[in-house]
Amino acid sequence: MQTKKCKIMKKKLFILSIFTLFMFSCSNEDDTPEPDAVPEDPTMEVEALMVTSVNGFVSTGPDTFQVTDLLASSGTTDVQYFSPFFITFSKPMIFEGDNLIGVFRLEDGEIVAEVPTIITSEVNTEITIEVEEALRGGTNYQLIVNEGYKATDGGILEDPVFVDFTTQGILPEPLGISAVQGFILNEVGGIELVDFVANGPVTDLLKDSSIIVNFSESLTGDFPTDPQFLSLSRLENGTAVEEIPFNLSSFIDFELIIETQDVLIAGTTYRLVLSQDYQAADGGLLGEDFSVDFTVRTPNPLTVVSIVADGSNTDGNVSIAILANTNTMDVPVNAAFTITFSQAVLSDLNAASFIELVVNGTSDSVPFELIEDLQNSTITITPTEALMENTMYDLRIAEGTVDGVDGTLENEVTVSFTTEN
Repeated sequence: MQTKKCKIMKKKLFILSIFTLFMFSCSNEDDTPEPDAVPEDPTMEVEALMVTSVNGFVSTGPDTFQVTDLLASSGTTDVQYFSPFFITFSKPMIFEGDNLIGVFRLEDGEIVAEVPTIITSEVNTEITIEVEEALRGGTNYQLIVNEGYKATDGGILEDPVFVDFTTQGILPEPLGISAVQGFILNEVGGIELVDFVANGPVTDLLKDSSIIVNFSESLTGDFPTDPQFLSLSRLENGTAVEEIPFNLSSFIDFELIIETQDVLIAGTTYRLVLSQDYQAADGGLLGEDFSVDFTVRTPNPLTVVSIVADGSNTDGNVSIAILANTNTMDVPVNAAFTITFSQAVLSDLNAASFIELVVNGTSDSVPFELIEDLQNSTITITPTEALMENTMYDLRIAEGTVDGVDGTLENEVTVSFTTEN
């Protein structure tokens, strides 16, 4: 019995040991303190980007200037018309995206126009901008550096920066227009330039004439070839009804050459308007719109007025009129022939395309050189070899092949002559 009881006790002790071990392990798990949390490092705040200076050229005399910080003394006067502006930031910059710097003209403290500018340099902490047209003399401006610029360390320009300044007070002379010219026919049918301004309204401008505008001074920036500053319109009853497309060129910086893309309409009046915003290199403005009207002439057919043979013989120099419908006699064998038209001829100077000199009754042509005088509406042909003596020749000008500045030769012209013995 004792043995059995002992076995039972051992069994109970074994179970108790397991239970105690289980309880002890649970107690250890619940009572073990958690380790303290490691605090995170606070994020360091990036210092904002700042504009530290805005330098420009301030006039100190007729031909001298000094670099001045316009930010430190906002309201600086006598800033030069073409001053560049050097904007310096507090930290190295990331240069990307749009230009956030602008220059604006003020009137009564309000922005009225933006001045075209271009960035010419972006290096480390500095941006350089330049104006593309001269600033106006004695005028208030404001330079604005807008927020959004970013430094290499992430710092951002958080607020815009405003810098007011006034340009040098010596006002330049106003820009003037000295001439507006176009081509007309003169009294002898030649091409001649006429000034629309000096000679009043022009009523007989050639239909394909260029128009040349001369200013009193050199222009600035892109004005010489920028079409937005002028317009050319067709008029009806004094009112513009159609814009005329044109091309602009400029061989010298105070002259504009206007070429219409299509031939102007005969008998029609046009108006050229030049904007008041045209600006000279010294800052002088045209000041008010300039306009001039002109009318295109109604064309007349081209005709041959006369043909004259000029040469020499034993009697000296000889000039003989070659008459139509007759055989003109005794023309010198070394003669040159001057053909006078009713208007200047614009045909190709390869005269073989419209003038022919042949031995009468044959196809034997005589080679010649040609000289054209647009001023006097003449063409002179000079044979490159002497004509044969006592020989009849025909000088022929074909119809429809000769274009004058005003019209076309509508009928063939043929004259005959015989050389001297």
